[in-house]
Amino acid sequence: MGSTGWSSRSATCRDCCRQSRARWATPRARGLGLLPVTTTLTREKRTRVVAATTPGGVAFGAYEIHLGETRPDSGAAVPPFARLDDGTLDGMRDARVYGTYLHGAFEHAGVCAEVLGLTPPVVRSKSDDYRQLGAWFAEHVRHVGDLGLV
Repeated sequence: MGSTGWSSRSATCRDCCRQSRARWATPRARGLGLLPVTTTLTREKRTRVVAATTPGGVAFGAYEIHLGETRPDSGAAVPPFARLDDGTLDGMRDARVYGTYLHGAFEHAGVCAEVLGLTPPVVRSKSDDYRQLGAWFAEHVRHVGDLGLV
């Protein structure tokens, strides 16, 4: 399983702040139960860019985004997905199921190699695409300027 939907993999999900506006929503619901964790939704959404390292030593960047806290259930001894540079542990990894708040983690070949046991194909980086787009834009803006439209 991938990295998103971390709270759905919980044994229990608590919506104490009534974040879900659906009529059928209840303050407490069973999750898929794939990991021994409980997620409690909160009022504040957390989003930030982070640097992290997997237990195997792969350093990577990602963005953390979530609306709540996911904590191991009492007595659960499952290793974390990664350690953030500030020392905070994130996520959980089991033999076949992973959960994390770190979106973009699987865009890093080293993370894929460690977690999935495979190396993805090499692809152009996003920054190469942005540079190419910037060059195209600069060339065409210059021509538009020559026409007196800018």
